[in-house]
Order: sequence, then C-alpha cells, then structure tokens
Amino acid sequence: MESLKNKLETLIKGKTVLVGMGNPLKADDGIGSLLVQNLKGKIAAELIDAGTTPENYLGPIARIKPATVVIIDALHFNEQPGTLKIFKEKEFATLSLSTHAMNPDFFINYLKDKGITNIVFLGVQPKNVSFGGEMSPVVAQGLETLEKVFSSLFG
Repeated sequence: MESLKNKLETLIKGKTVLVGMGNPLKADDGIGSLLVQNLKGKIAAELIDAGTTPENYLGPIARIKPATVVIIDALHFNEQPGTLKIFKEKEFATLSLSTHAMNPDFFINYLKDKGITNIVFLGVQPKNVSFGGEMSPVVAQGLETLEKVFSSLFG
C-alpha cells in the first residue's frame, strides 16, 4: 500500500478528479465505479463514476479544470488477479479496457485538447468479469487498498 501511495503522491498534482470506470454487474469489472461510490463524501477530490461510458463524462471532467485526472479501471495486463498497477499513457492506450468500447486515445486526446495533460491510469487485474458474478476476494482486497490509499492522499 505504501509503495502505491508513494508513487501516486509523485504523480498527482493540484486539483484532482478520480474517474472510476467499470460495470458493477460484471463482478471485478466494477472496481473503478465502486471505488468512487465508496469514496463519495469521504475525500477532498472530485469523483466521477463513468461506468461503462466514460466518453459521456469528458465534458464534465473538462469543466472541473483539474490539474490531474486519475482513471481507475479493471484492465487485462497479465498479472495476478488483484494486482494494482500504474500505467504510462502509451501503455494504457494499448491495453484492453474490460467492458468499454471507448478508444483510450480518444479519451486522452480530448483531455489534452482541453489543457489537462497530467493523466494517471491505475489498473486492477480482474479475476472474474462474468455477468452477474460477485467480485472476487483478491479484487475486493484491492478495492479496500485503493480506498485506504485515496483516503490518505485526499482525506
């Protein structure tokens, strides 16, 4: 947890928006959405639950005028389920977003065109993304870790 917190502290600057992506109806895929829902009213960062249509929230994110956008989503990156990893922009653009048809480059370029250039991608390796399934224990543990990390960063 401390290692992740320390890395995020070096990456996050100024006014921050946390954008949770995912589909809670698809087990582990819902981690980003659940994270921002669980943090509402508890931290001093803007929170957006973008669900499975993050492109619909680009305008609201831009209007907030954040210095940093942190995107949290279940991503397939061939690590142990529950692994939390920060990705560089170029890495994120080539990853498989778990349930979203959105092109990551479109999302990134839109924000950059609006002057938002500090974009952090935080991925969680899912174990189970079956429809109607429950979040796996290892991913639920990752969710708990993320809640603690962001609470300590923005609490």
